[in-house]
Parts: sequence; C-alpha cells; structure tokens
Amino acid sequence: MSSPASVLSEMGSSSSVSSGSSRQRSGVISHDSDRVCDKPPGQYPEESMQQPKTDEANQPKVLDAKEVWIEVFNHLEMKLPEEEDYIKKRFRTEWHNIRIFVSSTFKDFKYEREVLVKQVFQDLRLWCQQRRLRLIDVDLRWGVPRDTNSEETLVICMEEIKKCRQENIMPYFINLTSARRGWVPNPDQIQPEVVKDYGLVYGLSVTEMEIVRGAFEKRNPNAIFLMRDDSFLDEMKKKKVLVSPDFIHSKLEERRKELDGLKELKLWIKKWFDVNQVETYKCHYKGGDKFPLFDFEPEDIFSKTVLDFFKKRISIQYPDDEYLPENDFLKTRIAHECFMEIKGQRVQGRDDILDKIMEYLDTNDACSPMLIVGEAGSGKSSLMALAVKKMKEKLEKTKENCHLFCHFVGALPSSTELTHMLCRLLVELEIVTETTLPSDHQTACPLVYGVLKNPETRPVIIMVDAINQIDQSMESEMVRWLPPKLAPRVRCIVSAISNSVQHQHLVQMEPKPVELHVKPLAKKDCEDIIRETLLEYNKRLSDEEMSTFLKKKAVTNPLWLSVACEELRVSGEFRKKVSKHKYEYLIPKKIKGDVLIRLRDESEKEIGQLIVSTLCLLEVSRSGLLEDELLSLLQKETFEDEKEKDDTSQEESLYERLPAQKWSIVERALRSFLRPFGTLGEGRIDFYHRSISKVVRKRFLGDRTEKQRTGKPNGKVMDYHKKLADYFWNSAIIYRKVEELPYHLTKLGDSQSLQRFLSEWETLEEMFDPELSTTLFRYWRESGDTTLEIMKTSYENHVEGLKNDVNTENPIFGQKLAKLAALILQSGDFSKALTLAKQSIVLENELKKDLGHVGRLINSYNIAAKACLQLARQFEIVCEDQLPHLYSCADYCRKAIDLFNDQSIDSVQRDTKVKLANQKYVLAYSLIMIDEIKGTYAPLHNGKLPKEESIEVIKEARQIFEELTDIGSVANAMRTEAMVYWRKAEVGEQLKLFEEARSLCRRTYGRYHWLSAAIEHNMGVAKEYHGKLKQAYSHYKESYLINFVVCGPTHKETMKEMGAMRSQDYKIYHKEKKLIKEAENQM
Repeated sequence: MSSPASVLSEMGSSSSVSSGSSRQRSGVISHDSDRVCDKPPGQYPEESMQQPKTDEANQPKVLDAKEVWIEVFNHLEMKLPEEEDYIKKRFRTEWHNIRIFVSSTFKDFKYEREVLVKQVFQDLRLWCQQRRLRLIDVDLRWGVPRDTNSEETLVICMEEIKKCRQENIMPYFINLTSARRGWVPNPDQIQPEVVKDYGLVYGLSVTEMEIVRGAFEKRNPNAIFLMRDDSFLDEMKKKKVLVSPDFIHSKLEERRKELDGLKELKLWIKKWFDVNQVETYKCHYKGGDKFPLFDFEPEDIFSKTVLDFFKKRISIQYPDDEYLPENDFLKTRIAHECFMEIKGQRVQGRDDILDKIMEYLDTNDACSPMLIVGEAGSGKSSLMALAVKKMKEKLEKTKENCHLFCHFVGALPSSTELTHMLCRLLVELEIVTETTLPSDHQTACPLVYGVLKNPETRPVIIMVDAINQIDQSMESEMVRWLPPKLAPRVRCIVSAISNSVQHQHLVQMEPKPVELHVKPLAKKDCEDIIRETLLEYNKRLSDEEMSTFLKKKAVTNPLWLSVACEELRVSGEFRKKVSKHKYEYLIPKKIKGDVLIRLRDESEKEIGQLIVSTLCLLEVSRSGLLEDELLSLLQKETFEDEKEKDDTSQEESLYERLPAQKWSIVERALRSFLRPFGTLGEGRIDFYHRSISKVVRKRFLGDRTEKQRTGKPNGKVMDYHKKLADYFWNSAIIYRKVEELPYHLTKLGDSQSLQRFLSEWETLEEMFDPELSTTLFRYWRESGDTTLEIMKTSYENHVEGLKNDVNTENPIFGQKLAKLAALILQSGDFSKALTLAKQSIVLENELKKDLGHVGRLINSYNIAAKACLQLARQFEIVCEDQLPHLYSCADYCRKAIDLFNDQSIDSVQRDTKVKLANQKYVLAYSLIMIDEIKGTYAPLHNGKLPKEESIEVIKEARQIFEELTDIGSVANAMRTEAMVYWRKAEVGEQLKLFEEARSLCRRTYGRYHWLSAAIEHNMGVAKEYHGKLKQAYSHYKESYLINFVVCGPTHKETMKEMGAMRSQDYKIYHKEKKLIKEAENQM
C-alpha cells in the first residue's frame, strides 16, 4: 500500500506532498506511521479547503479525471481513530446497529444487489443477531421520493454515509464497479454549500462521491470494493445481443470520458487500499435483454468474499467472545433476550394493552395468571416482547429485587420443549441446580406448580409467549405447570392463539385468568409501522403508494404487515410499472402466498422445486422434521427427477443427503417463515406461524379445492404422505418413527402396513403409557382392529417366542411379560391381564435377586391388584361374588407396600413415592368396596375394619401426592376418599369431595381423560343410590362420551356406561342412536 504522497507522485501530481513508506496492510487497525497519514504539506486553510476551483468567470472549473482525484486527496482527512475509540464497545451490554452502505451504479448492478440483499445480508443478519447486533443494509435502489431533485438525492446519500459513520465510527461500506461511473452532476446542479458541507469535488460522479466519503476518508478499513470484469460485454456482442446503455455508454465521446474516469478511480482504489479490500470477479452472460442474468465464476466467490470480509471486520470492532457464558441455561436466557429485542422493536397501537399489563404486574396481592390471546399473526409476540423490555427497564431503574423470566416459544430449538423451559425457570429461581434437574415434564410440572403457589417463593415475573406452540403433550396442552391462583409475589403472563386447546383449558380455571384480547391494528398505527420500518432503511413511500398499501384488507394484521414491508424493502421497485393499477402488484392480497411463489420463481428451476418440496414436506409432516430428515427427503426428491437418466444410482441415492450448498440457498430463502432449528439441526424445522400452513396448502398442494370437489385429499397430498411413510419406515430413530409413520399410514389408509408396524415390540415399547396407552389403541383401531384382538395376539406371540428362546435372559422376559400384562389390562381384558401378572410374579420370585428385582416385583403386584379390582367392578350390582377379587386385590397391594417399606425411600426419589402412593390408593379402593359389601362383618386387618383402614390409607396417599404437587393424583385420591362416604348420612361430604376431585381433574387433565370418566361414573352411582335418576343419567352419559374418545367404542368401560344407561330406570332419558352419533362427532 502506498502513502498519499507516493500515490500522487506516481500519477504525475505537481502538488507538493511528503513521501512515505509503502507496506501492505493486514486488515486490522494499526497505528504504524504509514497508517496515520497526515494531510499533505501546503494543505488548504479550513475556509478555502471546501472551495471549488473556479475559472476566470468565477464559475466552478471543469477538471479532468486526474485533476479531480488530486483535488480529492487535497481535501481528505487521513487519520484513523484511536484503537480504544474504535473498539470501544468490547464489554457492551446493549444491542448496537451495524449499517452497511451499498454503493454502485444502479441498473447495471441490479443482479448483484439482489444477491446482496436477498442472500448475503440475510446470512450476515442472522450472524449479527447472535452477537446482539442489528444489521441495517442501506440500499438506495428505491425509496427516495419521486419528486426529489438531484441535489436532494445526493444529500440523502451523504447523510446516510454520515449516519453509518456515527453508528460504527468507521462505516461498513461496499462498492460495486464495472464499466459505468454513474451520473456526474454539473456544477449548476449542486449548490456550493452542499459541496462545502460534505467536502465534495466537482467532476466526481455521485457514486464516486459516495466512495470518497464512505471509503477514502480515513482510509476506511471497513470498505470493500468488488470490481466486475467487463469481458461479459464481449460475450454479449458475440451473441449479437444489443448491449444496453445501462452497462456501457452508447455515445463514443461520453464513453471515452467515462473510461478515463473509471481508469483513474480503479487505479486510486488499488493503490490506496489493501489487497484484501479489493476483489475482481468474473461473470458470464446467461440470457436476458436489458437486465441480463449472470453466472458468477468461480462459483460463489462474490457472496463468500463479501460475507467473510464483513464478518471479519465486525468481529474486530465487536469481538464475538463477549457473550459466551459456560452455563447452558444462561446462554438460553441471552438468546431469549435477543429475540425479545428483535421482536419488540416496532409496536404501535397497543398502549391500552401495555397499560393493563403493567398495571397487572404492579399488583401486590395474590392473583390469577394473565392470558393474552389473539388470532395468528395478530402481534402477540411483539407485544409480549415490548412488555418484557419495559418491565426489564423498570426493574433496572428502580433496582427492585424481582426476577424477570421470559420465554418465547420458537426463539431457538429448545424453546418448544416444555421440560427445558420449566427446568430453566427452576434453575433461575434457584429451586434446583443443574445436577438435580427434573428428568421429564411429568416431574417438572408439579414441581413448578408448587413453586408458583408457594408464599415463600421469591418475587418473580414470568412471561411465556406462544404456549400453544410448545411440543404436544398432555402437560403442555393442559398447562399443568400453571396454578389458577399464584403466590402473592408471583406474576405470570402467557399468550396463546384464540380458541387453542391451551386457551380453552385456561379459561376453565377457577379463579379465571385475567384475559386480554389483541385486536387488529388501526389504520393510523399501520401507517406509522410502515413509515418506521422503511425509514430505518432510508426508504419512503409517496402518499399515493401509502394509500394503496393501506387499502389492503389484511394490513391490520401485524404479521401480514411485517411480511409485506420486508417484501417491499427487499423486492420493491415502485417505478418499474406504470398502469391503471400501478403499485398494486407490489402488495398482493395474499402476501405470504405471493412471497413464497416469488421465492420459487426467482430461483433456478431445481432450487425453486426444492423450496416447494420443503414447504410441502413440512406441511404434510405430523410435527415438523429434523434437518437431517429433510435433507434426506429432499435428496430423494432430486433423485426421483433424475433416476430415469441414470438407473444405476438408485441404491446409492437412498443414503445421500441434499448437498449443503443447495440446502443453504433453500434455508436462506425460507428462513423468515421457519422456526429456528439450531446450527447443528437439533431442533424441529416447522413453520413459525400456522397461517403459513394454510398458504402452502392452497398454493402448492391445492388441498382445499380438491376436498371441496371430491371430499378426499388430493393426489399431491397423498404423494407426500407416501414419501414420508416410505422414509420413516426405514428410519433408525424410533421416537421419530413412532411419531410420524403411523400418522402417514393412517392418512394413506394402508391398514395392513399400519398393523405390521404396530405389531413390532419396539413400537409398543415407545408408545406404551403406564396410565393408558391411548395413542397406541387409537392407531390399532384405525387399522381395523376395533376390538384390539389382533393387537393382543401379536404381542402375546412375541412374548411367547421369547419364552422359548434360550438366549433370552429371564429378567428381560419378566419385564416384557409385565408390560404385556399392563397393556392388556388397559385394553379391558382383565382376566388375561391377571393371568399374565401372576406368571410374572412367579417368574420374579424364581429369579436371582438382582438390583432391579424388587422394582419389577412391585410392578407385577400392582398390575395384579388393578386387574383384580377391575374384575370386581365388572359386576352390575354390589354382591358377595366380588369379594374373592377384592381380597386378592388387597393382598397384592399389601405385599407391594411391604416391599416399599423394606426399601430406603430417599426424599428425592419422587418416582418411588408416586408408586407407593398409587399402591395405597388401590388398596383403599378395594377396602371401600369390601366395606360396602360386608360392613362391620368384614374381617379385621391389624385390628382395623376395612372402612377405618381405607380412610387411613387414602389420606396417606393423598398426603404424598400433595407433597409432590401431583394435582391429578390428588384428584384421584379425593375421588377414592369420597367413595368411603357412601351411606345416606354422609352424602353431603361425598358429593363435596367428588366435586372438588372433578374440578382438579378437569384443570389438570381436561375433559378427555380416563379419570374424568371415572369421576363422572362415581357421581352417577352416588346420585342413583340417593334416587336422583336424571342427574345420575347425565353423569353416566358424560362418562360414556369421554370413554368413547379415550378408550374406544368397544372398550369394556365404554360398554359398561352404555349398559347402565340402558337400564329400565333411564328409559325416559336414553336416546341411544342420538347418543352414539353425538359420541362419533367428538372423534
């Protein structure tokens, strides 16, 4: 690199300047003598420095190209800022802006600017966000008002560069140069005051003025120059394509002047800047007329050079090791705060809701949670983000001792996992450490529930956005971690889509939550958002353009508005089309659909198809896809298009993945529509908003139209179900296989394959639920096995085969035998379940006592006890024939409890305590039925009658459940306790307990749960016993409707309720056909 003096000397300057050393720069800030360049000797006084040279008539003198640049250097400020000033934000705590100014002539660099805005800056923006930096690319292709004159346009450009310098000390600057200099203003077009204010020189083009102010001044190390080799013009000429004057001046004299100016410009750039700041790239003409399409060569050199350069330069000013905490939960907290900063930037028209939120947070008394609901895309996330931001600022200002916990579902891959969210909350509240974390959501939910109710809990504000997007589970759908009444120093605000499962459950709480509805924006607020959004990138709409924008019906939806503004910013060219409906095409009615179509159509054919395939695969999948799954599926899509060309590659293609280079293009194009899934692809890829799902269905799958015409999904949808079914059939990840494969086989109506998959023991292991394997049973019924006989036979055959296999270890066989017994018990075949449980008990007693022996034996006793209890309950009337089953049940329970008592039950062994409490509950239930049959004539146990023992045992069980904050089990214990009071004199106490149990159950599990059905049945029996037949029938009916959904129409529990309603006592109430139809409509 040369000093200014040597450069001027080499170019024949007659100016008197000092010589300096010549040395190549490394790209980092240096304070060596050749980097701190003083102005040349004899520099102009401050007043005369800005004055242009004039001729004899006192008019600005027209200089030739060489003289212009000498004049430029006589005006330049050379000295760099000190390093401590430049890298002054090393330990910053707030977000900062990175403004990149894009400088070039316009029309001849249309394609490169598209690549920058739609690809390079998109990747760089994501990289910056991870470092708490906001990237703002200043691209003035459009947005300057149409009535702006030349001087005003120049001032806008200069002011933007000034803003870049103010934000970042040294502007981040990129210049694109080829065969055009751009517009050179005449002296009479630019006032001397403007020239003076910005240190400009007459004779420079506007683009060159940008270069001087943004790059040459202080030898900006953050500037990069990309020079396009103009040999592509020769290719166009050879192909007899008329070269547009946008690429080279059509008049020879003007072209000569332009070439002279460009020669000087490029020479100065190469002499003045480091080699790492100047890059030449080639491109080939590929087609087109006025705006030709280019192929860059070598591949991706353009994009990669720009991206790598700015990453390096930004890292110097803002080192990327500032926010690298070792604690994973702290990293997650920072990520959520970053998301909050991004989402809360621009919120208008929500002051009334914000006031109510702040008022709620300032309340001192114990209160209910707050629920914010609205339609998809109504701006709930932005509102929540702004509320968090305001509360954070308030707490910092007042220094209140209150912890603020925020969680935005979709902000990062782990954010959709309920367990991870609850564990993070418990760690931040110092309830647990990273070594004592709950292992799953069944454990975490009751623990958090108890913390939020505990009056001793430290002051905390909890804000969780989009709870309806948490991964599907009963705990997430029922929001089991959130109590209806919070501790005095606890505040909790959650948001959800209107009428989602979570919304419906929360509004049933008692006391009810404080509910706020997010309504559509007012037109004035929409206008403010549009102006602010575009103004950040120095873009403006005329009144006519703004009016057209605001006429759109969907403009009051913040999500639509956000997508529309971004689409307009990236792709808008208002002056491109003038017609009766001008500007209309820029803001289509279905903006998301049109954006997706644009992404497809603007890409190469293969990439466009991959974009469509990605959207369709995600839409048809049951719960999103892992990145590795999607890449394999997309590679199969590519292969299917090419397999006819090369049949030999078919086997190899089954194990290939889509190349990273292709996927990066697809992912970049769709990034704003997808939830983040991690740099390692560890999270599910799915749509960020479900409204996008509807667009994909309509635009690319045509599902709605086909359904309206035929009543069946169309062929495209079925094709994607088939592709996903084929893929997951061979998947080695069992939990993903279980999630997706039966769903797609069901959609395809492939009952044979579905039964084959469900028959695999590995499937049973994954889908088995200790309480009730509802999903497994539902898929078996959908496969045609309505009575579950095929299911039982297939699993029994598997276990029988293990019994005869000499290589099977006995403990493994015993475990599978017990699991089969539990499953058959759930299916309603109680006799067979008891037989299998007895076999398991015998086997365990014969085995050598290993570490797991006691646990397996307790489990087998528990299954046998439940089977005996269910056999006793199958009698339609209370009678002594039930007693053998009930005595056996009590005996198995006592044996299990004795084994528990022989063990050392540590206070942290939650699972052990739950099992013990459940065993006591079953024992109490059997004793209650014995008391109802025998009363005081029943045999004593340890000197106690069955009723006395049952009350004692059930209270012990209830106490354990309450200590563990297991609200659902507390409800079950209360139900059992209510059954103790079956005599007429005790009816008041019994009904009170039943009502409390039902309320807790609905709050915890919702309506469709076996416990809800059981409580309704018990209430029906109680009302029937006391002669209230109409009320009894309503309870039996409700129990039937719940069991119809949960257990199936042919399950014994369902049929038992139907049998009760068919009784002569209920003839006037029972309308069986109507009831069955009502039950079927629930499914």
